[in-house]
Amino acid sequence: MKHTMIGFFVLAGGIFTLDQSIKNIIEQTPPEQLSKKAEKIPVTLHRSHNRGIFMNMLESYPNAVAGLSSGALGLFSLTYLPALWKKCSGLYMTGAALIAGGALSNIYDHLKRGYVVDYFSLPVKPIRHVIFNIGDFSIFAGLFALLWDQLRS
Repeated sequence: MKHTMIGFFVLAGGIFTLDQSIKNIIEQTPPEQLSKKAEKIPVTLHRSHNRGIFMNMLESYPNAVAGLSSGALGLFSLTYLPALWKKCSGLYMTGAALIAGGALSNIYDHLKRGYVVDYFSLPVKPIRHVIFNIGDFSIFAGLFALLWDQLRS
């Protein structure tokens, strides 16, 4: 159990640190240099400030967005984090850690910057205009892992 808890915090902290590091680099890089770097990888790099939730929804209500984000993390914590003290599958713990790390990074942005830094899009037709960050992908991957774990049991 102790080993599982340590792994949870290492993964969640790693996601948080990676996402925040990339966000800081993106914020400091001139836009013309972002496009030069983007030619070398299969994604499009951007600097987007999302003041709302998904795709800037509720951007006119920054206090509500920060409250909703913090409330969602609180609900997640009450629901999933008690599993740290129970015997759970590795998939469950990985999913919970991915969600926690991604959510903490985005909430930290809302509280520190007043917006979330999103920085890349994928050249996939249905979502090519949606700009993401590593925290977003961690949340999606974590939700998928939790769902898969529930379907398996």
